[in-house]
Order: sequence, then C-alpha cells, then structure tokens
Amino acid sequence: MRLTAKQKESAARMVLGGTSVAEAAAHFGVSRPTIYRAVGKFRGQRTTSRAIHPVAFRLSEAERAGLERAVEASRHGSQSAYLRALVRQAVGFYEPDAEAEAALDAMQAELARAGGNLNQVAAALSLSVRKIGRADPARAQIEQILALEDEVVALKRLLRDLISNSQVRAAAIVASVEEGASDG
Repeated sequence: MRLTAKQKESAARMVLGGTSVAEAAAHFGVSRPTIYRAVGKFRGQRTTSRAIHPVAFRLSEAERAGLERAVEASRHGSQSAYLRALVRQAVGFYEPDAEAEAALDAMQAELARAGGNLNQVAAALSLSVRKIGRADPARAQIEQILALEDEVVALKRLLRDLISNSQVRAAAIVASVEEGASDG
C-alpha cells in the first residue's frame, strides 16, 4: 500500500509526537521503513530539526495511574506523545488542538488557492509584456488582485486570533502546572 502525501505527513507527525514507528506502521498498514522515509522527508521540509532526547523520572503508583488515565482520555495515544505535548505547552511551544489544526489546514488551502489565482494573473500579465511590451491588466485582473489582498488580510486576522487563543490556553496550562508544582 502506498501512502498519500497527507498520510505521510500524518505518520511523520505521529512519530515526532511520540508514537512508535511500529505503531504508526501498523496504523497505516505499511512497513516501518516506509514510516522512517516519511519522517525523514517531513523533517527535511521543516526549518528546524527535532532532536529526540529520552527523559526518565520516577512516579508513585498513584501518579502513574493518573498519568495512564490522562493519556487514555487524551487524543495523543501514547504516554510519550502525551507527555511531550504537556511539556511543549508548559514551556510555551505552540501545540495546536484538533480545532486549531483544522483551522490551519483550511487557511493553508485558502492561501494555496489564492497563490494559484495570483500566478494566473501574473502569467497573463507576463504574456501581455511579451506581446505589447508592457503589463496591461484588465479591470477583472485588478479586481481579482484586490479581492485576493482582502482574503489574505482576513486570513492574517484569523491567524492572529488563533495564535492569541493558543497563547491564552498555554498560559492557563502553565499556571495550572505551576499551581500543581507549588502544591506538591
């Protein structure tokens, strides 16, 4: 079975989030080398590398049981993925929830569509330059560019709101963790 580009990205995110390669391979019905290749390609697309450093600590039986309950109730699927997300949130890294992830995917699709439209306008203007020696945009092209500018401004506003909401959520988590630490 071949993975789609979306499945490859999803598999890479799972592994980088703490899911084992074997679990990801079983989930997608592919071999472990396929998952390793997907992770390698995904890492190559990212601007920063993610080094993996194992961390170990001791828990009481009650703490371990609480951790297991929290992992089962979460969307993360493994203790490693859950703890990694918790640490990332506690130290201020952006960790989108499912709703934010969907919003980011929609924004990315909208930006790709807008980029495609701008490329079409640019190609038409380039053809105009070759034919008559200057760019001669039609009224419809100018209106299209202005409409796309409005869409980009609206997307920028949505992204700013999404980031602000995530920062508020992260601050609440940090406060909760700090409060729990001071109680112990």
